[in-house]
Amino acid sequence: MENAKACVTGSAEVRIFCTSVSESTAGSITLLKAIEHTVRWNTLLQNRARADADFAYKAAEDLRECERVKVIDSDGTICVLLEGLEDSIKNLHKILLEKQAAANRTPELNGDHKIAVVDEYAESIAAISDLHGAITELKWAVGEHDADLEKPEDAVFSDKDKLRAYLTAL
Repeated sequence: MENAKACVTGSAEVRIFCTSVSESTAGSITLLKAIEHTVRWNTLLQNRARADADFAYKAAEDLRECERVKVIDSDGTICVLLEGLEDSIKNLHKILLEKQAAANRTPELNGDHKIAVVDEYAESIAAISDLHGAITELKWAVGEHDADLEKPEDAVFSDKDKLRAYLTAL
């Protein structure tokens, strides 16, 4: 073995190599699972938001077109619930924008993976925005429906003090 060269690679180098490849592979698998989970979660969110928006739009249309017979929101709780939903949807919209921006900044995401995640967030943002619009439309339809059923007050005021007292009592 005259021409044999001395071994530079020892057990430590091979172990480090194995650990590095193992961590890299595990990291890649973890990243792929995270991408898959994110895309799946966004798809579910989009489907639910679209179904809910369809319901709200149809309900609003029905309320605008139906015969006014009975008040829908006599105690105002439905409009309060719808306003709460609007606030929740605004918060979700903000979170989705933040997550989309984070995906854009994440160096581990690149190429098709980045496009897939960012696009899914964009689709979710659009679906949630549409849902917000549908909820607002439904809230207005309920209010207009009920306003059409209100009976005008028969109060006639010939005295400005009585009118002022009536208005401040409201």
